[in-house]
Amino acid sequence: MRRYRHDWGRLDNSKLGSSDDPANRTAKQYDMAVNAARWPVQKDDGSISVGIQLATNGPDSVDWVRTIVVTYVDRKTRVDGVNLLEDLWELPRIEVEGSARVQVVFDGRPNKKWKDWLVECTTTLSKSPPDTVFVEGFYDRVAGILRPMSPGDSVF
Repeated sequence: MRRYRHDWGRLDNSKLGSSDDPANRTAKQYDMAVNAARWPVQKDDGSISVGIQLATNGPDSVDWVRTIVVTYVDRKTRVDGVNLLEDLWELPRIEVEGSARVQVVFDGRPNKKWKDWLVECTTTLSKSPPDTVFVEGFYDRVAGILRPMSPGDSVF
């Protein structure tokens, strides 16, 4: 029998079987937990916090990301007439992590279409010049888990 170790976080353990110890869960219990888990994990009020995690090649790339995000927000509000603050607690922000990693953070309101804006912004960022920015995945800031993107993955 194969066993998995995993940080089970806020999962509902009553649906996973009799074992409360994650180290003793079977592969079937693991699959049930993963499928039952909602991504991203919601805060107690139902809101979310997700970052588009990007690998960059230095400060110039960080400035480029900042410019693209500001341009994206400006286009959504002025051209498309969208009030992003109806779906988000605040406009998307940039958080720099070290010299080569950036997150574009979306703090979404409960039951709103924050995911549309997240995907649209990711699409815009993914059209960057080669070797400028690489989308690593989506970082669930509540659970502290990165949902990585593989070369064959597509969220669009």
